[in-house]
Amino acid sequence: MHRNKIRNFFKHYRVRYPEETAVVERVSSFVDANTDCFSRELPIGHITGSAWILDSTGTRALLTHHKKLNIWVQLGGHADGDPNVEQVAYREAIEESGLGGLSLSTRRCLISISIRSQPGVVKQHIIITIAVFFFEPSMIITA
Repeated sequence: MHRNKIRNFFKHYRVRYPEETAVVERVSSFVDANTDCFSRELPIGHITGSAWILDSTGTRALLTHHKKLNIWVQLGGHADGDPNVEQVAYREAIEESGLGGLSLSTRRCLISISIRSQPGVVKQHIIITIAVFFFEPSMIITA
């Protein structure tokens, strides 16, 4: 039951991005096979939630520097057992950015599914980017 929402995301994602069927099938199989897929304690990996935070024009994104990977990435983090990855993404966006007043895009779609491993880490991280957020119209991101 707790995995039904993410399964529904996968269903819609397959329709929207048929060229990514193999990745969706792999992640879907992982979710089906692991009732604790939202827990970072799962030895083979886990689901995380990420959020793209855009300005009101949708042309600039807020990124954060990932210290371990030494790359710039969208905000996000561990689900810690929460099967609502949309809520996980929102929570992480607020925690990591320190911004208030974020609102979920009316598009509310799963925009990316990726499977990623960290260098030097055996545990595979299954990263799911699931939502687009917008700043308040008065917010401006400067370079």
